[in-house]
Order: sequence, then structure tokens, then C-alpha cells
Amino acid sequence: MSDVDHPLPPHQSIDDEPDLNNEVTGAALVVSTGFLGATVDVVIDRPLGSEHPSHGFVYPVNYGYVPGVRAPDGHFLDAYVLGVERPLATARGICRGVVHRLYEADDKLVICLDDRDPRDDEIHAALAFQEARGPYVLLRCIAPEPDPHLDEP
Repeated sequence: MSDVDHPLPPHQSIDDEPDLNNEVTGAALVVSTGFLGATVDVVIDRPLGSEHPSHGFVYPVNYGYVPGVRAPDGHFLDAYVLGVERPLATARGICRGVVHRLYEADDKLVICLDDRDPRDDEIHAALAFQEARGPYVLLRCIAPEPDPHLDEP
């Protein structure tokens, strides 16, 4: 079968990898990846169930921004808040991933409010309402394996 018969979803392009030397997207990586694994405060400006002001779709997740942190596009750094089934005004959670868009300098953080660490496919499914329009790479923070020698006296 050819790629034309079964095109890869935008987030699974085998040829597209983050490129720090790309003027458009490289600067976004520098800002966004520093949050991986960190606790992040988010102001929700598009709560779950709200309608996008110009595109008309409804947000199936809480969506907002990290106050005081500018992305290369000049706006605040955006964030999806996953795992909450009610609209929020603010959120504090762990950054479990970064949606690195390959076509513009507008990365999005993936935030979870508890110890939940969703699988990649769960994140892709939750964000398909907005991220299906262009290629992206989901960047994750992989926790190191515990060192068994650290517990020895």
C-alpha cells in the first residue's frame, strides 16, 4: 500500500522531527520544553464546553495559557489541561508533554492536574479537535528508572 492509500495522521509523520535550527519552530522548542515535568499554573480562557470565538468548534478540554511566559508568536504560551471533566478558571498541574507544531511557532503544553500520565494515543485523541489540521510532534518527559543502589546503606 502506498502512503496515499493510508496517509499518516499529522502527528505521526515519520519524516518530521523537531528541528532546533528551523527559525519558525526552533524558538518555540526552547521555550516549551523547559516545562516538561514541571508544575505549571494555567489561566483557562477557553474552558471545557466553550465555543472558539472565530472557528466555532467546542472545546472538549480546558485550554488556556501560562501567565507571564511569551511564546515566539508573541502570545502567552498555550496549554491544554487534560483529565478534568468540568470547566475551570485556573489550573495547576504537571506538564506531561509538549505539542510541537511543525508548521508554526506555537507549541502547546499538555498539563495534568494529578499524578496521571496519559498515554500518547490518549493525548492525540484528546487534542484531535484542534491539532488534526497540521503536523506536530508530541514531546514527552521520560522519568528515569530508579537507581536500586541509592536505597542501600
